[in-house]
Amino acid sequence: MALLGLATFAIQVVPRANAEGESGYIGIMPFQSGSWLDNAAPSFAGGTGTALDPWLISTPAQFARMGERVNNGGIIYSGGHFRVTQNIDMGAHFWFIAGSTPASAFAGRLDSISGAVISNLTHFPNTNRGSLFLFAGGGAVIERLTFNNARMTTAFLIDTLGGSAFGSVSPSITIRDITINSQSTITSVATELNSHIGGLIANIPSMQISGNTSNITIENINMHGSINLLAVDTHSGAALPSVGGIIGHHGPNGVINIDNVTVTGNISYAVFFLKDK
Repeated sequence: MALLGLATFAIQVVPRANAEGESGYIGIMPFQSGSWLDNAAPSFAGGTGTALDPWLISTPAQFARMGERVNNGGIIYSGGHFRVTQNIDMGAHFWFIAGSTPASAFAGRLDSISGAVISNLTHFPNTNRGSLFLFAGGGAVIERLTFNNARMTTAFLIDTLGGSAFGSVSPSITIRDITINSQSTITSVATELNSHIGGLIANIPSMQISGNTSNITIENINMHGSINLLAVDTHSGAALPSVGGIIGHHGPNGVINIDNVTVTGNISYAVFFLKDK
């Protein structure tokens, strides 16, 4: 095979491969070791998960418990309310992605009292899809949070909107009062050319599920970071990936409301073409 094309990125590109042969973590290699999945706290700081009494998160291990419970705790957790009570540093371990399957899609609320800072949230290097939540929807709300030095591979917040945690989950969500600072990066090598990356949401494959039309609200966002995509065309016939500062790709129908959003930084997109000798 011959490689045609050339791309230059502002950061180091270091692809890895997982057991399935897909691209793994790409980017400046971080100092984390192990997964937060193996280091989650046994309980929250308080709360019962309701709107009036959310589960309280005051340590990195409790933030990891949120992700673990959303993945494995059933509908009570995937639809629960979580509140970060103070600044937390997630730099000790890799993030393992919450809402990891359509059945565990996050459909609850994640917020803080006054814009708590979550630092050094870094995607675990064993898959090529990395974000805070892999699947989310069903009216989920993410608000009043600041992310410092986040490192992801598809989106800072959500890889794919939609899921099946409540049967057919409509791809509806509210994201507001979010700050992502200038040290944060999304860097990906796409070998599956129908993959997408975006600042907040990577992919909304369909904006209508089982007759439920989505209503997406994104407001009061300050995002300052870098988004870098290297696509490898293997002549698979799939559509090229798309890159967006807010949303990477979305399907037809539905309503997207965007208000008071500032996105600054660099977006790099390059395609390598593989050709038989």
